Amino acid sequence: MNDNGDSLTSGQATTDDAHHGICLNPAKCLFGVETLSFLGFQVSADGIRPLPDRINALVQSERPTTCDQLRRFLGTINYYRRFVKRSSWPQAIIHDYLAKKKNKDTIDWTPELENAYEKCKADLANATLLVHPKPDLPLILRVDASQVAVGAVLEQELSGKHHPLGFFSRKLTCTEQRYSTYDRELLAIYSAIKHFRYMVEGRTLTIFTDHKPLVHAFSQSPEKASPRQFRHLEFIAQFSTDIRHVAGEDNQVADYLSRLENEPSRVEAIVKSTFSPADIAQAQQSDTQLKELLDSGSSSLQLKKLAVDDSSLYCDISTGRIRPFVPTPLRSLIFRHFHGISHAGGRESSRLISSRFVWPSMHRDIKRWVRECIPCQKSKIQRHEKTPLVHFLQPDERFANVHIDVVGPLPPSHGHIYLLTCIDRYTRWVEAFPMPDQTAQTIADTFFSGWISKFGPPLYLVSDQGRSFESSLFRQLAQLLGIEVRHTTAYHPQCNGLIERAHRTIKAALMCRLGDSRERWLEELPVILLGLRTTYKPDLGASPAELVYGTSLRLPGEFFEETPPSVSTTPTEYIHRQRQLFAKIRPAPTKWHLREKPFTQPALDKASHVFLRFDGVRKSLQRPYTGPYLVLRRTPKTFTIQVNGKNVTVSRDRLKPAHIEATPPATSSTPKPPDTDLRTRSGRRVQFPDRFRAGL
Repeated sequence: MNDNGDSLTSGQATTDDAHHGICLNPAKCLFGVETLSFLGFQVSADGIRPLPDRINALVQSERPTTCDQLRRFLGTINYYRRFVKRSSWPQAIIHDYLAKKKNKDTIDWTPELENAYEKCKADLANATLLVHPKPDLPLILRVDASQVAVGAVLEQELSGKHHPLGFFSRKLTCTEQRYSTYDRELLAIYSAIKHFRYMVEGRTLTIFTDHKPLVHAFSQSPEKASPRQFRHLEFIAQFSTDIRHVAGEDNQVADYLSRLENEPSRVEAIVKSTFSPADIAQAQQSDTQLKELLDSGSSSLQLKKLAVDDSSLYCDISTGRIRPFVPTPLRSLIFRHFHGISHAGGRESSRLISSRFVWPSMHRDIKRWVRECIPCQKSKIQRHEKTPLVHFLQPDERFANVHIDVVGPLPPSHGHIYLLTCIDRYTRWVEAFPMPDQTAQTIADTFFSGWISKFGPPLYLVSDQGRSFESSLFRQLAQLLGIEVRHTTAYHPQCNGLIERAHRTIKAALMCRLGDSRERWLEELPVILLGLRTTYKPDLGASPAELVYGTSLRLPGEFFEETPPSVSTTPTEYIHRQRQLFAKIRPAPTKWHLREKPFTQPALDKASHVFLRFDGVRKSLQRPYTGPYLVLRRTPKTFTIQVNGKNVTVSRDRLKPAHIEATPPATSSTPKPPDTDLRTRSGRRVQFPDRFRAGL
């Protein structure tokens, strides 16, 4: 057809076609078809969707056996990513598994990984039809953000209905998850426009969000925005400044896409574990323990067969309350059902379940299952581990064992806001060098020019796990100078207690001398260091200055000084006498100030898995423990555990033993507690035989 509606033959072209240089090969053209396959897509008048045969080939393909094949599978399905709503969640699980794997590694198909793989294929099989964009209609972008992901849907409104043009979702990085709610919602708009830029550029675009403060983002003063917010708003303004508020319940698609990470817990909350009377009756028929109790008749239970919802159940009526007998396969399931209501303790869970069901040794089983409950172990705090302190090996010479750390940020003083503190374990000589920043380059330069130039390189250097001390630059400096760097375990400052105590003393002295003029700390620091070096230490029997120089230092304000000996000595004799003096000096161990008695859990010495206490700043309702983690090696003070595929050495004080089930029962969520009267879950009353009705 040409523009006038005249039909054309297969070899004929219009004048306009020739003018614009359009040439068509009839052998490669299709005319008058309803659907067209093009570049792996099926294009029709209704819209565009993936080719069904391609989808069937992917869905029916065999499960990959190597990591290389699994990566190819992800690359293939992501070709159709914009047709799938919640593609980020199952793929995130697979990507986390492949992060530390090589291409030739064989895949260990865990239940979680297998479910994610099947979920990817199921979502692809249910790919959404995306309509063709109408150039004369405005675009609508709906966005939302959760604590772990952002999501968006681009759509157009036609005949009162919203038709999707494409979906977008991605998981937030660890840094982005710490953003405020405003910043995450703004990031969702920024990321969505960046993704759909080829479709929204030069078009009328309206942005809908359920975060109302963003509506006024372009009307506020730019000075109130942080540099990152200003960059995001500047990019968004190139495409649209029309941001409108929509209620959360009206933003369901974007809200759903932004909460992909929480999908497993949401599904578990919906899929409830049900055990109907028919299920219990069927399991009772093959339960050997029930048959033994019925045959022996010596049990304290009064088991009678009762009619419940067209099923016959053996129930105990010895307590005046009907308690169905639970067969062995359903016991752990019923425990999860009722214990999951509030995760009560062993005694409370035992009372809760024993008043409604019965089986032999149920109190012992419930107590063991409560102890093995992973959410309870991660959320509840008992007595913390407190191992006894251990002495450092005493150094054999001065300036051989040095402790180092960084203090700050402090109030700016002459361009310096940090202090690099160093202390010698042998003499307790302390140094504090001001620094403008705490980069690895600055710390390495300061340590070399401040300490090494005076006392030479030490044999051992003790520091925490700061990024600057673990940087490649600092490691290369230590290797060049022949220094062995020893790092303390995370969240365990007691290991570097000598320098931590020096920090406390220096800060207290600064506060005493400064008062309200905190910016003058750089001027007062040399005087404080002079006082610390000349202070007599009872555990050493001398001052640090005497151990370093062989004599005390003269302080400002002294009126008298020691009379030199009458017999003059040559420098050689003086050096000889000083060497004899220093040869007799021995280091003294640091004093301990114990306020808590040691407490250790014997189970920690045999536990195969442990929970790790999170000692950082926790968010509201964040669990205090993470894990369980596999134990690789243990010492009296430290454990080496496997955390996310990495071997991490942690202090024993942050651990508690994990009680792991040999065969975990099926996970169930928390349904509504059953009625306490004599009714079934469906609401029907229990039908008792006439001969038992009077007794009950």
